[in-house]
Amino acid sequence: MKTRILSGIAIVALVIGFLWAREYYSPLAEICMAALNAVACYEMLWRTGRAKVPAVLAVAVLYSAMAPFAYSGYFLAPALLGCIFVLLEILLMLRYHSRISAESFGFAAGMPILLSYAFSALVALLNRPDGRGLFYFLLLFSFSSVADTGAYFVGSFCGKHKLCPVISPKKTVEGVAGGMVLSLIVTALIVFIYGSITGVQARLWLLLALTPVFCAIGICGDLFASCIKRSAGIKDYGNLIPGHGGILDRVDSILLIAPALDLTLRYVEVF
Repeated sequence: MKTRILSGIAIVALVIGFLWAREYYSPLAEICMAALNAVACYEMLWRTGRAKVPAVLAVAVLYSAMAPFAYSGYFLAPALLGCIFVLLEILLMLRYHSRISAESFGFAAGMPILLSYAFSALVALLNRPDGRGLFYFLLLFSFSSVADTGAYFVGSFCGKHKLCPVISPKKTVEGVAGGMVLSLIVTALIVFIYGSITGVQARLWLLLALTPVFCAIGICGDLFASCIKRSAGIKDYGNLIPGHGGILDRVDSILLIAPALDLTLRYVEVF
């Protein structure tokens, strides 16, 4: 647990540094998310054994590194880049048909697109036209990392009823409840502090009502990533972060929250 806590503190410090530096160099969001997306894609395909042909893995990682820039309008349209990526994967499947099954092709072509959309949604949240990207990023942090932390500690000390014992044996109903409560508290604090600093008050009641929904979406993302690990017979996607596993192990709950939050903000006014 000590290693996990220390790594968590280091991650928070890096995130704070990233948010500070981004104010002075805006493309940093795309650069960082492209790097994280590429690493996450590599972990997903390599660790699960779905990309045994090096060329398939290389094309997927390259696409993942380019996708956040495409979604931000730097070059090519996201749909065009996706079509080129899938076409290349199809050509590779035809070339190495004896080594690539239909299941592996679907996984190697589909997962990079899913991951890229999630990480690109993070960039979209930070670059929202209203200039409140930091606020939305903090909300995302509350719905995911804060809820995960609350669930971990509450579940460790009070958890009795398993939430999904086959997919994730350590997750408990009590832990999920504790994580949601902590997320509600932190969301309220974010709204009050942001309002006191900027003078712009968000709709607290609306965000508190949405908090359990986004926390639940995060749990689905976490369980989805765990389900893939179970089917592949692996414990973690990597060992890059001591006590946490790989990049994908740390951001699995964000995979669904970020796109869901980005879409919600397009239709729901929180200010």
